[in-house]
Amino acid sequence: GRVVRGRLDAAYERDGRLELVDFKTGRRYGPDDPWASVQLDLYALAAVETWGEDPARLRTTYCWLRTDGPAELESTDWDAAAIDRVRASLGASVAAVTAGRYPAAPGPWCRRCEHLSFCRDGQAALNAMPRQ
Repeated sequence: GRVVRGRLDAAYERDGRLELVDFKTGRRYGPDDPWASVQLDLYALAAVETWGEDPARLRTTYCWLRTDGPAELESTDWDAAAIDRVRASLGASVAAVTAGRYPAAPGPWCRRCEHLSFCRDGQAALNAMPRQ
C-alpha cells in the first residue's frame, strides 16, 4: 500500500552479476551509521520485486568518488535470506511511519544530514559529543 521511490545511478553486468551502483561524494558513512546501507538495500529489493532478478545474482556497490585519489568501492553480494531481511525491515519501518512512530535517532551521522539546521535532536546530540 506504499510506494518508495529512488533513482539508481548505474546498473552493470559484471562477473556474472547484476551490479547496482550508487555514486557518492563527500565523507564515507561511518560504521555506526544505522542507515548507511538502506539506499542500496532498497535497490536490491526493487531489483528482485520489480525486475524479477535472482537475489544470488545481485551485487550492490557504493562508489565513493574522491578528488585526492582513486574511487573507493564498497560492495555487497546478495542472497534470498538477505532480501527477506530487507523486506521485513522495510515492512516494519513503513508500518512505524504509518502509525506515526518515527522518533529521531541522532548520532554522529547527523553531521552530514541536510536537515540538521532544523533538527533540535540532531543539534543537541552533536553539541554533546566531543569535538573531533
